[in-house]
Amino acid sequence: MTSDAYQKLAKLGLPYPSISSLEDVLSESTLPDDYFFLRTKKTHNLPKYANKQYFVNNYERMLELIHNGILMQIEPGILSKYGGCVLNQSGYTYIELVIGHLSGLLLNGWCSQRSLFFDTEFKQTSINQAEMVEIDYQNHQIKKSRKIDRPQMEKLARNINHYMRNIDKYLLEFIVDYNDNIFFVDYKDYVWQMDFEVIFDNKAKEGNIYTGGDTVGFDESTSDLFTGRFMLESLDRVHPNTILVLNNNALISHFVTYSLRNGLSTIIK
Repeated sequence: MTSDAYQKLAKLGLPYPSISSLEDVLSESTLPDDYFFLRTKKTHNLPKYANKQYFVNNYERMLELIHNGILMQIEPGILSKYGGCVLNQSGYTYIELVIGHLSGLLLNGWCSQRSLFFDTEFKQTSINQAEMVEIDYQNHQIKKSRKIDRPQMEKLARNINHYMRNIDKYLLEFIVDYNDNIFFVDYKDYVWQMDFEVIFDNKAKEGNIYTGGDTVGFDESTSDLFTGRFMLESLDRVHPNTILVLNNNALISHFVTYSLRNGLSTIIK
């Protein structure tokens, strides 16, 4: 998570999860079954969710982690029905949605629906995913994916697009709770220019979605195609001379973003 994410999201006028203090968690109004999300730095091992008793038992440690900046924020526990990312570029708004938790898209490269808005034009395509990440207060598990509700996901995409007015150049991550409330949870600068329309061109079996980066020394004849799943754990298999084949993977997954940062030159349909 970007350290100033919520401050930036507030300036952009976007909804984001509320923040609780340690005193809020320990107050008399907090019920034993109330859970809180612990937003931490990646390098530290803490539970995703914890109840009041956990904070009571680990009070001194919580104070230390907050002081050291390891425990970045405490938030009321929101369970995710959908997750996704949205990117505005050159008048286009591109959205990827995943059933279940956002980590399914970011870490596993799963994508349940893509949407593209341009002026009055709207395009979408649905992708059947076999698996999803489900997080409850006790578990974080991969299970069989729920079926795609196309009308509901189209409505959600349109609501996300509505928030994107006058917002540009950022990649935004969001979650959707079981009451269909949208919460933006992170933002990142995004400097790579994509040709989103290629993805939605059903007549073209092939096409370049991205061509850029450091093309010095790039030799297509010696490059290798990566056609696998865009899982973060496969990142070491990608180098600047790799050509990524999107297939049914998430274009805005961490796998792609980190590959671009490392100098990846080509992504094709």
